[in-house]
Amino acid sequence: MTDGLRRLFGPKATWQSNKQAESMRSIMALKADQTAIHVLPTGAGKSILFMLPAVMQDTGTSIMVVPFVALMDDLVARATDMGVDCIRYRSWMNSGREGMPRAARLMVVSADMVSSAEFSGRMSHCYHEYGLPGYAGRATWATAVWLPVVLEDWFRGEMLAKSAAVMVRDRTDKANCGYEVQQVKPGRDAVEDGTVEVIQQLDRHMTGCQKGVIYCRSKSQFHHSGMSEKNGHEARAAWIEGRHTSRWIAATTGLGTGIAIEGIVGVVHMEKPYGLVDFVQQTGRGGRRAGEV
Repeated sequence: MTDGLRRLFGPKATWQSNKQAESMRSIMALKADQTAIHVLPTGAGKSILFMLPAVMQDTGTSIMVVPFVALMDDLVARATDMGVDCIRYRSWMNSGREGMPRAARLMVVSADMVSSAEFSGRMSHCYHEYGLPGYAGRATWATAVWLPVVLEDWFRGEMLAKSAAVMVRDRTDKANCGYEVQQVKPGRDAVEDGTVEVIQQLDRHMTGCQKGVIYCRSKSQFHHSGMSEKNGHEARAAWIEGRHTSRWIAATTGLGTGIAIEGIVGVVHMEKPYGLVDFVQQTGRGGRRAGEV
């Protein structure tokens, strides 16, 4: 494991935390049909849990399922930059064997694609043609916001688990993040004016490549998962690279989960998030490096 870690990050690479190392050890020790659940805080290196096996010997191919297009783009780019043999599964790859460009150690696929009849048919074809039913699968779940009160019931009910999962949980609070609630008068205009005032205050303290995200519940002209892939990528790239006219980007939940973007030091919720899980995920886009707040 240590050799694989250093292949990704260099000869002096170390684990970010004891829980990250424990999570990786539990994955490598999984037996046939076993499942592992890893709850680590945002920015704690959960992506290493699926990248590392892809650079180790005799670990086969991993399929990673992600919920949002923006997250999928981000993960594929990060994995490729780190030298991981990674491809993104696309719908046109369902058109027969010739549709697959090549084999890869890590394949990233969106959750909606996994649940489609086309993808299920493709996997069924692989099982029968290559005799894969004789091989047992192993599953790993990684998240920052799995609440203990719903964990076991959901896992049993939705995943039809045959046995208890291997569980690794770390504290998910972040000491370098501060929270503040500002009250405004009723009315949409008052909310928008208050949001602009907060952003202007935060903007005055930003330097270099520092940036911020404003989370909204309305899609409108903001970054959201319903945008075309091209438009969404262009909007993110311009903001990340500093080509945007502002340090800020307005977004919905489509830009709120798993994405690792350096320099985010401000997160503003213009409206009440859909729930505590969304709030934790979205605020977790900020303060991902030591010294960032």
